Amino acid sequence: MKCLKALAETGTQSVVFLGAGSVGKGTLAKLLSLVLQERRPKILTVSEVIRHHSSQDTPLGERIRANIARLRKQEGVVTSNLDDAPICEAIDQEILSALESGHRLMLLDGFLRTEGQMKRFMSCPNLLVVLLVAGLEESLERASRRREEAAQRSQTVREDDKPEAVRRRFRVFERDTLPGFRTLKKVRPAATMEIDATRTPREKAIRVLRNLYPSGRVPSELVSCFDNPSSPVARFVTEIEGGSRPLRNHLHMIGFANYLPTNWGHAAPAGA
Repeated sequence: MKCLKALAETGTQSVVFLGAGSVGKGTLAKLLSLVLQERRPKILTVSEVIRHHSSQDTPLGERIRANIARLRKQEGVVTSNLDDAPICEAIDQEILSALESGHRLMLLDGFLRTEGQMKRFMSCPNLLVVLLVAGLEESLERASRRREEAAQRSQTVREDDKPEAVRRRFRVFERDTLPGFRTLKKVRPAATMEIDATRTPREKAIRVLRNLYPSGRVPSELVSCFDNPSSPVARFVTEIEGGSRPLRNHLHMIGFANYLPTNWGHAAPAGA
């Protein structure tokens, strides 16, 4: 991948979030992007990257559309089963574009889902691959909560949140993703970590942060942002811990970067 040299030359950190469906990969990436704003983080969600490139009238877009059409006639897990080459090419282009725009922290949600992708990216410098560990029951429970929330708001339930889809994605994760992660763990153990997905958002974020600093000591100003009720970090944590998800759905719909300004909804309660 062409981006590997550019990542090395710029000293850019790449953090990849892996896990079965509905374990909170995107939420953790968004939380860390708030904590590490000074690094100009860029969140790259594979499903969104694929949607973007598949809508383009380019050779890559044509390849992705043809691949999606073929897969829809088969298992139906489009993102997980797409050929490695077009996914890696699309991610490659997005990382290079982000580097040109000055971003110095890549947060990748859903990349390295296969051993083929892992092999292409294994030599990436400053790499940390975070595996969020959760069983099938936890994934089903999280998806069930989202279905209930969608019903309460009279919204359409996402196909990925339906029970059979969650089970299918879990099988695909165990079959395609875990072997690649285990290979990377043997070759580059310092570039991997596992986190219990049921931990609090703060606990998960702090664990990742410790791995991003050579000393393992997170700067005090980053820790304190979790305790300052007026900080975007504390307010985001309050939303996701409080069981209220309208904000998260809004972020997903309009794009996280467009949201940050001032109107976070309500302040965190005292002592949060």
